[in-house]
Amino acid sequence: AKALEAISNMLITLSKRINAGMVKEELLELCSIREIGRIRSFTLGNSGINSIKKLVNPNNRWTVVNILQSEQLAERIIENAKKIHRLQ
Repeated sequence: AKALEAISNMLITLSKRINAGMVKEELLELCSIREIGRIRSFTLGNSGINSIKKLVNPNNRWTVVNILQSEQLAERIIENAKKIHRLQ
């Protein structure tokens, strides 16, 4: 039963990665946010913003704005992330 559960979890994770464009497993959380896909999650992750918690941290705001090269886009994404963050 344990092995079956482990295999099931691996397949669910792989399925999510494929749907997100073969994104790294550690960046899947970012891909759950509206307007973040494979490329944006990769770019954010390379700059150390690899979780929703880091994305909504006010100290990282300008980093996110600079990475996304748009203050409006950054604000929208941060707001979307806050909605998810509250549910966790």
